[in-house]
Amino acid sequence: MARTQHQPTSADHPPLSNGLGVSMAVLTLVQWSAVPLFLHHFARTIDLWTSNGWRYGFAAILWLPVAIVALRSSRLSKRDVAAVLVPAMLWFLGQTAFGGAHYFVQPGMVTFAVRVQILFVLVGSLFLVPGTAAALRRSESWIGATLLIAGTVGVAALGPDALSGGDWFGIALAMGGGGLLGLYAVSVQVIKTDLSSLARFSLVIQAVGAGMLALMITLGDRAGLGVAAFGIEGWILLGISAIVGIAAGHITYFVAIRNSGVVIASGTAQLQPFLVLTASAFLFDEVFTVPQLAAGIISVVGAVMLVRSLSKHRSAG
Repeated sequence: MARTQHQPTSADHPPLSNGLGVSMAVLTLVQWSAVPLFLHHFARTIDLWTSNGWRYGFAAILWLPVAIVALRSSRLSKRDVAAVLVPAMLWFLGQTAFGGAHYFVQPGMVTFAVRVQILFVLVGSLFLVPGTAAALRRSESWIGATLLIAGTVGVAALGPDALSGGDWFGIALAMGGGGLLGLYAVSVQVIKTDLSSLARFSLVIQAVGAGMLALMITLGDRAGLGVAAFGIEGWILLGISAIVGIAAGHITYFVAIRNSGVVIASGTAQLQPFLVLTASAFLFDEVFTVPQLAAGIISVVGAVMLVRSLSKHRSAG
C-alpha cells in the first residue's frame, strides 16, 4: 500500500538499536508490499467500498482497546481533536483514491505512481514546517524532485501498449492518493497534541474506520454484505491485509524510525514498487518493459534523495 504513516523524527526518538531498526524497516517493507497485491486481488471480486469498509473496520476493532484507554486516561482538548480529525480526513481521502487506483491499473504501476507522495511532503512542509525552505537550497532536493517526476512519467508512458483513458485515470488516482497521504504525514508532524503516538494513531484509525464503514453501508454492494459470498479464503485474506497493512505495518515503521532514523526507514520503504512488481508479474502477469524499469529506478533514486534532503533539514532543525 501506499504509506500512511506517522513521522516521528530521529531527533525526537534517538536511535536505540540500529539492528532492530533495520529489521523493522525490512518487515515494514514486506508488509506494505503485500498490500497492493491484496487490493488488486480484491478489486477482481468486490467493490472498493466493501474492500475498504471491511479492512478498515477490522483494523479499527484491533486498535479499539488502545483507543478506549486513550480516551479514559485523558480529556481531549480542541487541539487533540484537530490532531486526530485532520490526519484522519487526509488518510481517509488518500486511501480511497489509492484503493480505487487498483480497479484501473495493476499493482506495480500503482506503487510507482504513489512515489510522488514525497513531493507533497516537501511542498506541505514548505508551507507548514518552519525552516523547511532550507531544503530547497540543496541541489539534492532539486535533482531528486526532477528524477522522481521524470521517472514517474517514464513508468507511465514507456509501457508496451498505449495507455487508455481508464489507465490514466487509475494513475491519476494513485498519484492523488499518494499526495494526500504525503500531506497526512505532514499533518501528524505540525498539529501538536499531548496524546502519545500510539494513542493518537488508535484514535485516527477509529475515525478512518468509521468513515470507511459509512461509505460501505451507503455505496457498497448490499451495504457490504455482498462479501458474504467471498468464501473463507477471501475473509482470511481481508483479515491478513488489515493486519499487515494497517494494524501492524505502522507500528513496525514507527519502531524502524525510532531505532534507525528516518533515512533508513523511509529509504527502505522506497523499494516497495520493485517487490510489488516482482510479485505482480507472477500473480497478475504484470510486465514492465526495460525502459519502464529504468524509469522506475530513476524515480526511486529521486525519492530517496528527497527523503535524505528532508531528513537533513530535520536533523539541522
